[in-house]
Amino acid sequence: MFFADLKDVPFYLNFAARELQDLTSSSACPVYAGVEINRIKDIAEVHPHYLEETNMAYGQTGIKSFALSWNLLDAPEENIAKAAEIIERINR
Repeated sequence: MFFADLKDVPFYLNFAARELQDLTSSSACPVYAGVEINRIKDIAEVHPHYLEETNMAYGQTGIKSFALSWNLLDAPEENIAKAAEIIERINR
């Protein structure tokens, strides 16, 4: 599969949340969910509302926190700000 084909592959947030819940229920160590914060046209249309939806879905899974995507220097500032807000909320 080429990257150009990825826009047609759905990402089911409830599936990912179930997988994380299964993982955290059987793990002896903290689990951190990887979250994409970069915005790549037609591949990863990540906006602050997506990050909030992801946090809400993953928030009930038992994860410790999040690990952010691979290149923070290319992430939009509004996505970095939203991710920081969410992580600060989680760590309270």
